[in-house]
Amino acid sequence: MTQRLTVAVQSAEIGDWQRVCACLRQWLTPQSPPSPQEQKQAIALALMVLTWGDFQERWEVAKLLPQLGEGVVSPLIAMVEDEDCEPEARWFAGRILGEFPEPGVIEVLIRLLQTSSDEELQRIVAGALTQIGTGAIASLAAALRMPSSRPVAARSLAQICHPAVIDPLTTLIHDSDPTVRHLAIEALASFQDPRVLPILQGALRDPAAAVRREALIGLGLRIHQMEEAAFVGMVAPCLEDWQLEVCQQAALTLGRLGSPGAVAAIARVLTRPTTPIPLQKTLIRALGWQASEHSLKVLGGVLADLPLLLKIEVLAVLGRIEVENLRYSAARILVDYYQAYRDRALDPRIKQGLTQAWGQLGDPVAIDPLVQLMGDVDVKVRLHAIAALKRFDLPRSEG
Repeated sequence: MTQRLTVAVQSAEIGDWQRVCACLRQWLTPQSPPSPQEQKQAIALALMVLTWGDFQERWEVAKLLPQLGEGVVSPLIAMVEDEDCEPEARWFAGRILGEFPEPGVIEVLIRLLQTSSDEELQRIVAGALTQIGTGAIASLAAALRMPSSRPVAARSLAQICHPAVIDPLTTLIHDSDPTVRHLAIEALASFQDPRVLPILQGALRDPAAAVRREALIGLGLRIHQMEEAAFVGMVAPCLEDWQLEVCQQAALTLGRLGSPGAVAAIARVLTRPTTPIPLQKTLIRALGWQASEHSLKVLGGVLADLPLLLKIEVLAVLGRIEVENLRYSAARILVDYYQAYRDRALDPRIKQGLTQAWGQLGDPVAIDPLVQLMGDVDVKVRLHAIAALKRFDLPRSEG
């Protein structure tokens, strides 16, 4: 036995598990192949740390055990199946087994997934199966048939990025548990597969708001898989959903489309007096996200009639326009608004919002109104105007 293993044995005898980990780490550095006896001794020492160490020591040895080879599998299986074993040690054993994609390991993990009453162990086992990946898909799909293991099996499948999970996840879209349905829709939406689009369309009618919202997110990733009119016709009704979070996501999904039809659908709800302010804010942001001449025109058209907080939101959205050939349009809209209402005692917060937006847009059309605002009675407005003008490359006067 090497000196390092000898020191590790001596350290184990006095319960110095941190030193045992250090010795095993040194022993695993590149060296001549160990003898079977040394390998067996190293595995025994590592398992002792896993059994008796504290959390940090177990964490350290868990990183070393996979390097000790297939010989660790059987004792780890025995540990994770031992209900009398300390729970934390079982959790670590389950996590380590995810490093060994063998049929026997998968069988044990699936059995624990179906029978264990320890929710944390179930979660860790599910993570181990996810780590094993495609080799565990068939077993996880079978585990979906048991109500006790369905949620964690579904979560494991959802984290395996392989088309083979689409069919088993599809069996969950009508599950009685809305959390499981949400998980399935979220995972399916990540696949650009023709089977997924009709599933997302159907999920818009799900009784759970979280599922409807997730379907809208997935549809936003497929804006080119449908005719524009059909897409708008499918998503726009969700702006009328009874749950605010669904309405807001519908606005953002239409915002990704950026078409005249999508703008018109957003504008109709935005200008409706019964639309709640949080949704109006999202609709305004969606129009700014679209960043088209048409969407900017809509924002300019509603600006004067909005309450103060929403006016400020429009100013902020227009100031964030990054499309080069639209910066002038955004700045011009704000200039026109300022010139039309500057004699009507504009709220200082509006004037501050205007100066900030013009400074961000950087279009020269805003220079004259910014110079005017340098003489405003409100000191904050004057400071904002000066700060905005500093962003322009203005000629210096000779004096």
